[in-house]
Amino acid sequence: MTPRPRPFYPEATQEPIPEITTDMEQHPENTTTPEQDYIDRQIRMQVQSQVQAQMQAYIQGHSVTQAQAQVHNQAHSSETTASHNPFQQNPSTLTNRIKLPDAAKFDGKVSEYSSFISSMELLFWGSPETFTLDRNKVLFIGTHLLGSASTWFGYLIASSSPCLENYELFLHEFKNNFSDPSHSIKARGLIRSCKQGSRTASAYATEFRALARESGFDNVALVDQFLRGLSPKIMQYLMVADLPDTLEENIILAVRVDNRLCTVNLINENKGYAHNHNPFRQSNTANFNQNTPQNPPQQDATVYMDIDAITSRPRGPLSEQEKTRRYDLGLCLYCGGSGHIATQCPRKRSSGKARTQQ
Repeated sequence: MTPRPRPFYPEATQEPIPEITTDMEQHPENTTTPEQDYIDRQIRMQVQSQVQAQMQAYIQGHSVTQAQAQVHNQAHSSETTASHNPFQQNPSTLTNRIKLPDAAKFDGKVSEYSSFISSMELLFWGSPETFTLDRNKVLFIGTHLLGSASTWFGYLIASSSPCLENYELFLHEFKNNFSDPSHSIKARGLIRSCKQGSRTASAYATEFRALARESGFDNVALVDQFLRGLSPKIMQYLMVADLPDTLEENIILAVRVDNRLCTVNLINENKGYAHNHNPFRQSNTANFNQNTPQNPPQQDATVYMDIDAITSRPRGPLSEQEKTRRYDLGLCLYCGGSGHIATQCPRKRSSGKARTQQ
């Protein structure tokens, strides 16, 4: 055995390092059953699913809240922008989408005053958001004036008339200057002469309403005039029951009666058509006419006395009245009998003495 050489320097003696025990020290695993492992896995899966559901609900709720806040902010910003932008139009409504035709202009003719005011009122009613101010109504009417009416409106502007700011006052002045003073008198005359005639009750009521607005009559007078103008046939049915008090109720009642009478007439006409165009009835009538024996026309058995054969006097001519009577009755001009004419008359003594049948 070869001896080991000693080192020149003495080797440092190293003390043994004690082992440090930590938690990483492996411990023997606990033995568990498969059933317990399965239960542990199911519990962990349920806990994880609950945590994920809560996280998603939180995220969705947070996003919805942010979206609502964003929409609210956008709407508020758009309203603010629209209110500060004078050139932006308002949202279109049903009235704005309907384009109303422009009214005809008025040149001061008295006969056209009523139609012009009616057209203006129609435009004001169709665009209430445009004509909320009286000044707008007056200005719109002023732009539709011509001739003498335009001159009158220019005078109002030059004098700064207060009626330019008040529509009712302006309409009163406009009526005093351009309406017909006798229009009400004419309307009352027309309403007195208004009759139903052969028209329907609804057509008569339409004309009567138009005249009633201009007549100035009260309700009692209008009801009286309306009933006087109805056809007698409708009045017979109206008088069966008590009449209403107002004009509109009487108009409704009269129109209802007229419609029912027209329905009855239509039913009766259909009955007559079915009676005349019934094929069964026509066939029976034809068979009855064929089976009915037709008696031959009976000839006149009267024996007329020949005056010329008894007397020796010549037979005088017939008067025009007698000739006409025999012509109309188809009698012989010679003897006055029926069934033959004068040229075939058996009563004459010779053919030369009989007058020729015309």
